[in-house]
Amino acid sequence: MRVFKVSAGNHGWQLSGLGEPTFFRSGGRAEAAARRLALAAARSGERVELHVFDRGGTLAAQLRF
Repeated sequence: MRVFKVSAGNHGWQLSGLGEPTFFRSGGRAEAAARRLALAAARSGERVELHVFDRGGTLAAQLRF
């Protein structure tokens, strides 16, 4: 199963799950990118989870594709 994670970091919001994290200026942009990647992976037959954390580090959403 592939897991994508969106969380606040020192350099903005980060999206992990593809190797090195990718950074975004806003959480909304990071989450939108993560959803696109998760949907693409799911369409190719992978089981995917997306974990979205708020600025305080609390799990805000856990989605399965």
